[in-house]
Amino acid sequence: MLGRHRRSVLFAVLLVVALTLVNITYFNFWAIYLQTALGYTPTTALIASLISIAGAMASMPAWGYVADRYGWSRMLFWAGVSTAATTLLLLAVVPTLPPGSELAVWIQLPAALAAGGIAAAVPGMVSVVFPTEVRQTGYSVPYNIVVAVLGGFLNLILVWLVASAGAGAPMYVVLVACVLTIVASFTVLRVPIHLGRGARPVGGFSTAAGVTTTGDAAVTG
Repeated sequence: MLGRHRRSVLFAVLLVVALTLVNITYFNFWAIYLQTALGYTPTTALIASLISIAGAMASMPAWGYVADRYGWSRMLFWAGVSTAATTLLLLAVVPTLPPGSELAVWIQLPAALAAGGIAAAVPGMVSVVFPTEVRQTGYSVPYNIVVAVLGGFLNLILVWLVASAGAGAPMYVVLVACVLTIVASFTVLRVPIHLGRGARPVGGFSTAAGVTTTGDAAVTG
């Protein structure tokens, strides 16, 4: 059934791989990383992780507005670039922090605010690249396979990377996700978008509602 939608499946896999790399690294592994690699107390690590998760959640509506106003392609590009820039800041600062530094509680917040754009893109974007007759299958198969296979082992991979490559390893993993997100920002221009009957395409979409069109535009209605 999904054989006729290979391009959409590959795009969904690309985006979900980027999401999984960011989510596991910044919002799952981070508290363990602060304790084991940098010597922070469990309480400090937990507070830092909660602040980052809250920041990412708070930023998602703003990223949704960016997508509505400027299009998915630009939203993904800016999310990838801003996450990369804030991750480079973490790469430069975090490994040099002394144990117990209060800066560790807040230093990840800019990266979390930026990475919220990657998470915000997935539900809507992965849904509309499949027509309604295969939408649930098209969304769930790539998403669950990537999360189960990559997400299931990524914590172990990160532990090994930190032990072998040093304290900057988690940030390198996120930088890979940023590259994938930027690639997705260009790929979405070539992926068919299946709009609902009530949509009013604007800003470069076809003027006929409910048609297959391309991804770099806002949709209202």
